[in-house]
Amino acid sequence: MASMFLRTMPSPENERVCVKAAAASLKVLGGDFSDEALVPARTIYPTALDTCVTFITQPRTTEEIQRLSDSAKASHNHCNCDMRVPVVARAHRIAASNPTQRAHRDPFWGLMVVIICVLSSSVPSEESSMRRLIRSNREATRLGRPYTWPETLEAVLPYGPETSFKMVLTWLDVIDQPRFLKLIHSLSILSGIHLSRTIVIASSKTWSTFARIVRRVVDEWTANLQDPNAAVYAIVDLHDCALFLNILWAVDYNELRGLGTSNARSLASACNHVFEAVFARESLVPPHPTLQSNFSAVQTTFFIFTVTFLSLLDLTTEPLSEYNPVIITETSTMFDSPIRSIHTSLAVLGFDGVCGARGCEALTLQTGRKFARCSGCGLVPYCSKECQKRAWKDAQAPHRFICAKMQKLSRVALRGHKLVEYSNEEFEQACRREGVEGTVAQEICDYLRKIISPTGASGA
Repeated sequence: MASMFLRTMPSPENERVCVKAAAASLKVLGGDFSDEALVPARTIYPTALDTCVTFITQPRTTEEIQRLSDSAKASHNHCNCDMRVPVVARAHRIAASNPTQRAHRDPFWGLMVVIICVLSSSVPSEESSMRRLIRSNREATRLGRPYTWPETLEAVLPYGPETSFKMVLTWLDVIDQPRFLKLIHSLSILSGIHLSRTIVIASSKTWSTFARIVRRVVDEWTANLQDPNAAVYAIVDLHDCALFLNILWAVDYNELRGLGTSNARSLASACNHVFEAVFARESLVPPHPTLQSNFSAVQTTFFIFTVTFLSLLDLTTEPLSEYNPVIITETSTMFDSPIRSIHTSLAVLGFDGVCGARGCEALTLQTGRKFARCSGCGLVPYCSKECQKRAWKDAQAPHRFICAKMQKLSRVALRGHKLVEYSNEEFEQACRREGVEGTVAQEICDYLRKIISPTGASGA
């Protein structure tokens, strides 16, 4: 099956392209597309996964993508596969039994959905997981054992972080599925959240597609409320959508304005549509721990981002009747407190693996090691001694003038050497107990915004 997938994938080198056979053979390799089912494919058939990643990250124009799709539609009933070969005949029977009618009408779409399902469960979703996997693969190679895909970061981003990530986003309008949003979230982390966040915010089509996806998920759930499985499918899909929103979790407010008024209005409405639905349907969610946890994450995420996107609009001119009064109240105060901005900035420094020297683009994933933190405040990480020295005397954000004030913040934010995870309310209360408020909070807020801004230029 792995061999047939490689021989039938759309490619100039393949004489017998057949998207039906390619999709069916990859589906067999992927099983039910769970992490456990894909272990054999990741260790025994890594070339198949390399082919999948290369296919979706290879630079193409939207016109080239459309030509690929049109060619697949035109040829899917007239493939040159040798049906006398048992494995080939089996693959075509699997393709014929696909319950998704859209895959029969558009076989190229069907192939891409299988590729996305396989990759979304195979690509590590955390920077630390990728680092552990790279170390494990190095040891496996040293001992002469099979490695687990992806062997290196380059296997996931073969055309470099920026080009690969931009190309994957181009496919979203074609493969408008929640599972794809989960894959994009994973790739955004591995590409570097500063880089990927800027690319996503600038992509207007990405956000219109996202709004369409979340509305469709809710509407399909609404149409099948009597089906007990409908709630399960909806929560799984909405959780994937929530992961995608987390690309913006610690975004600077000024950067977020790059979405534009039209996108902000559409996204606020779409997120509110989700929030209102899940708020009203909590009793329909089965009492399974993972589902309950995912449901809670969906509810919280879509509430926060309804508020976030709504805050980008002029509330005095917007029709607000569709929004819950709690959302309106939260929106009006969201950006009044510098402590909330401090909270999100610390999340970037602590969990995104970035360097705290303004303008430095180094990431822990790319360097393969954790960054040391300032010994004074214990909060700001640096990729090197050189960056730490430069940041100490930086012209726009000198760390020497803020380090002592941030030591108060470290008593709130750190437990040992690890960041404590707080809700916004808990963090505000803890900061006030330690005297991090008023002018001090505003100075720390302004400093952190400057050092993590993706447009910050280095300066001495």
